[in-house]
Amino acid sequence: RPLPPQLSSRNLTVKRDVTDVRRMETALLHLLEDFHSGKLRAFGKDCSMEQMTGIREQQERLARLHFELGAQQELFTPLSEEGLRQGADNMSALMASLERLSESIERLHSFNS
Repeated sequence: RPLPPQLSSRNLTVKRDVTDVRRMETALLHLLEDFHSGKLRAFGKDCSMEQMTGIREQQERLARLHFELGAQQELFTPLSEEGLRQGADNMSALMASLERLSESIERLHSFNS
């Protein structure tokens, strides 16, 4: 005896979903394998994981510096001569750190050109 229409269409949907999931799983496993073998690279073959890690560490140091200098700045009276001088010094330190980070990122891109 044939299945009711709702059950037969539900079974087809489930089978299709299972097939799609298996196909996606296989594709993801191939992608993972390619990544581990070194076939996948976001910035080209000359860019190492160490370089990317170095840039991330520079970003983290810049963020910490930003918060530390912000906390130091709060110790000064707003718009006082000392506070303005410290603010200018802080901005210089942040901009120098940002420039070094920018240069590191540019070097990554220049490896790929």
